[in-house]
Amino acid sequence: MELAQDTSKKTARSILIAGPPFRGYLNMIAAGFKACGVEPSLLEWRYPKRNLAQEIMFYSSRNYRIRLADKQDKANALALEKAVQERHPDHILVMKAVELTEKTREYCMNAGSKVVLWAYDSATEFPIISRAAPQYDLVYTYETGDMEILSKNCAPHFLPMAYDPKYYFRKDGKTEKDIDICFIGTIDRHPQRKRLFAHVASKLKDRKIAIWADSIHWYSHRHVGDFLMVGPRRNIQLTRKTLDHGEINDIYNRSKVCLNVHHAQSKKAVNPRTFEILGSGSMLLTDRRLEEIEGFEEGEGYMHYSNDTELIDKLKELLENEQKAAYIADIGHSEVRAHTFEQRARTILKDLG
Repeated sequence: MELAQDTSKKTARSILIAGPPFRGYLNMIAAGFKACGVEPSLLEWRYPKRNLAQEIMFYSSRNYRIRLADKQDKANALALEKAVQERHPDHILVMKAVELTEKTREYCMNAGSKVVLWAYDSATEFPIISRAAPQYDLVYTYETGDMEILSKNCAPHFLPMAYDPKYYFRKDGKTEKDIDICFIGTIDRHPQRKRLFAHVASKLKDRKIAIWADSIHWYSHRHVGDFLMVGPRRNIQLTRKTLDHGEINDIYNRSKVCLNVHHAQSKKAVNPRTFEILGSGSMLLTDRRLEEIEGFEEGEGYMHYSNDTELIDKLKELLENEQKAAYIADIGHSEVRAHTFEQRARTILKDLG
């Protein structure tokens, strides 16, 4: 069945951006394309909430997780097909891999539209990325470790994540640095992060470690894990609250050192938090080298740690020499301006031709 394309009302090139509505990143990416003169529209894939029984099954059964993922992928593919039929975009950008339906591929072939995949998950962790990649005209990955895997079936490009300067920026000099060390992110199902925070607290007892993690239900079993991590450590302050980007930028601006700890599935990738900390003008101390990121190849503008001892040594150095930390943060803030979502949109549009 051929999908008709109504171009009578079109005045500018358009792009349909599809993916999960995680932290509002789809909106940031859309704003980037908008700034380039391309009209974006969004398709947010909805993921149903799991009840307590489903939650237990999800974390105890790999087969159950696979079945849920397959069901969700099919729903995402059909939602994309419907959106294409209704909106007739010039191009499509998928921010999380989905196998395209025959109708979607047929539309793109007849309309001369190109479909782009920007995979910000690991192909090692999510095999659907490798399966679906050959169906796309352009494939980008933020995980350099996936380049070899994906190159077996397509010609992938490396495209790291970015930040939106509308939300992440340096505030005026009146902002007091009243937080020694901060971390904002998920701690549930990430035991390496909890272990690391406990280690820092035990070694730097005179420094406050402020952690913000997503809110949970009052009856959640995760409260036990929180208690075990904080325990007698009076210098760990754990706040359970789902923050918006404005609140996160405020916290980064208030912090002397912002920790970034990547999760286990990420082997070499650099997460959005990296760019957001730098965009806020704050001091980034991260477990990931930025040697693949333009402007950061020489290791300037941030600091990196590779083990527990190095982490403690560098935290002491930065906290005791705030002038040095400010100098490093200035370099990072200057270089990260080349890594906005608008810049990523320009890269994609250039490759689309």
